Amino acid sequence: MNMSKESYNKVTVKSLAEKLDLSVATIDRALNQRGNVKKATYDRIMQAVEELNYSPNKSASYLSRNQMISIAVIFQTYPIYFWEQIEIGVNNALQELSHFGLQVDIIRTMNSSIEEQIETINEVVDSGKYDGIAISSDGSFEIAELIDRAVNKGIATCTFNTDSPISKRLFYVGCDYRDAGKLAAELLCKFIGRKGKIAFILETENMFQFQQKVLGFREVIAQYGNVQMVGPLKLDRNNIELSLENLMKDQLSDVDGIYLATGQLATMAQYIEKSGLDVSLIGHDMTPEVHDYLQKDVITATICQDPHNQGYTAVKMLFDYLTRPTGFIPSLNLSKLEVALRENANFFL
Repeated sequence: MNMSKESYNKVTVKSLAEKLDLSVATIDRALNQRGNVKKATYDRIMQAVEELNYSPNKSASYLSRNQMISIAVIFQTYPIYFWEQIEIGVNNALQELSHFGLQVDIIRTMNSSIEEQIETINEVVDSGKYDGIAISSDGSFEIAELIDRAVNKGIATCTFNTDSPISKRLFYVGCDYRDAGKLAAELLCKFIGRKGKIAFILETENMFQFQQKVLGFREVIAQYGNVQMVGPLKLDRNNIELSLENLMKDQLSDVDGIYLATGQLATMAQYIEKSGLDVSLIGHDMTPEVHDYLQKDVITATICQDPHNQGYTAVKMLFDYLTRPTGFIPSLNLSKLEVALRENANFFL
């Protein structure tokens, strides 16, 4: 059998059955010592197990017993491009694990409605349909209480994209937003020559990730004695155009740098281009529009955090916990922060 041990992670009960031209049920009976397997067949299976370095696990038994593992993934709708990448990652994990009996429901909520989010999470928790839930939390006490309620009902629950560290969540997948704020501040301070005024713009001070970004940003700004921070300034998501016009007129006319901590980087770039403001602009994530403004040098840099991997890893780790809870160590799974500039922007599309 010409299969190296490097292929170990791809070996499943199903692939083992296909290679040996046997049924999944026969493989399962041999692996679990349940008899009704001829000695010659049993020896063939054990030889393959040894050669392939295959280790039977709970996910194999789920497959052989036709048991399903159901996971709900709950996240917002805005910004659309970011959550589309999350969804692709979730679906890639589902495609990889569906033959083990995994099923996933993606459930969207409106960002602006905490009431809708609470209602949706309550419905998911009370439905009795799910073994696990992955939630993009806003970090609020209300969502933390719902996470705790899910955990207390025996539902494995994790957070992704935005954490809820005060809850009983099993683990978190996403970036460290305090580090994101620190990185943004360092970039801007250096882009403007370590002196001048830089503005910090967010949407709300109540969301955990924005609080963390502000903390990190201020930490770094304090190290630059000749740099003044303006803000945090608030952007009204319900009236973006008027909000940007007012900020441009009243508070951004004399700044040297802008850090936009929201999902409106391309929109901000459009207004800066229109106004002719000479400013260093940085924000988050990559879209075709952001890419174009990087090429025009309207956007100076954008900080990327691999949303696809966040969706994939959240589902994969929940599945691993549900099928192999013994030895599972709860942890933070932090996404790497990467800076995209004009010359390397193509790698992030």
